[in-house]
Amino acid sequence: MPSEPIITIIESNARLATLLRQPWAHKPGAGTSNQDLSAVLSHLPEISGIIEKAGAALRALMPIEDLDRESKLNVDLYAKNLQNLKAVLMPILASAQACRESLLRKRADARETLRWLSALKMTEAE
Repeated sequence: MPSEPIITIIESNARLATLLRQPWAHKPGAGTSNQDLSAVLSHLPEISGIIEKAGAALRALMPIEDLDRESKLNVDLYAKNLQNLKAVLMPILASAQACRESLLRKRADARETLRWLSALKMTEAE
């Protein structure tokens, strides 16, 4: 019977594999739409929880070199799942950052327009 930390890693692998099968994780250029971003955002708390719990389990397993073969395979699979998750999330992060920059530019434009309208109102009042 595997130890509790290994069971946690096995469960984390299963949950990450399920997430990586989601439609937003399979699109080429994922993250290019608001729908992709919304889908990922809804899963971030779950992803964070998985990683935190698995991280605690990995700390309990240290040093990894002392693990049996099956346990090492589970840890290796977890590392591979994290790499796959990173590959999915990086384009989405880039897309989110581009959206943020666009919103900041639009906010600056809106403020400038409001200043212009305020100045126009003042000149009309005089």
